[in-house]
Amino acid sequence: MAPFFAIDKLYYLLAALFYLAAMMVFIFRQRKCALGLLLAGFALHTCFLWKRAWTLGFLSPNAFFEGLYFLPWCLGLLSIGLKVFAKNKSLADSIIILIFFLSLPASFFPGGIIPPSPKSQTIFSSLFFFFEVLAQACFILGAWLGLLYLRQQEEARIFHSFLIWGFVFYSLAQVVGAYWSYLGWATPLHWSNRHLQSASLWCFYAAILHLRFLPDWPLRQEARFSILGFFLVLLFNIGAQISERAITRLGG
Repeated sequence: MAPFFAIDKLYYLLAALFYLAAMMVFIFRQRKCALGLLLAGFALHTCFLWKRAWTLGFLSPNAFFEGLYFLPWCLGLLSIGLKVFAKNKSLADSIIILIFFLSLPASFFPGGIIPPSPKSQTIFSSLFFFFEVLAQACFILGAWLGLLYLRQQEEARIFHSFLIWGFVFYSLAQVVGAYWSYLGWATPLHWSNRHLQSASLWCFYAAILHLRFLPDWPLRQEARFSILGFFLVLLFNIGAQISERAITRLGG
């Protein structure tokens, strides 16, 4: 099985190279070329995730939604969506920097998948990982646009919308995650570091969004807190990936 995973991983490495090329082209202000390279990398990334999901001979959504590989894919999807639907198309261009740097860790991560267990095959498990990682991508993108807003790019004020959507997706993740926890442990909450981190991140963004209702709470202050949220998401992700490295994987 190891050689199969090695070949499979080439799709991801090629995608990361295309992301690197897109970033370099963007830096040299060749935006049309950058978009083409981004789309090529995104297509290869999608192929990698799809092949990964079918590694065991049947569809395993959790292999598709594993955070380290799925997070940069979500950012790529949001970037393409901004390019298509946003009034200011240039907002999406710089996101390639995020996509490339967040795709780097997975290039050095084990390519194997976590063996499925009876409770991990439930739809609630897949929905939890899907909503959680998509929410993290929205939080990260909100922080990036918040940084651009602080640098006097007025159109980047839409960072607030990404924080809202991130909070909605993260709330959905907590609901389906609680039900999944109930199926596995007969309780909707398991007192582990993972659950406490999820709860603290939810409370952090709930506080940010509710402070908006204060009459003297400026949007620039929310942008600063969104950047702080990026470091929280990054810290919790690093902790999760360190703990998952200890799990024996199929395919290495």
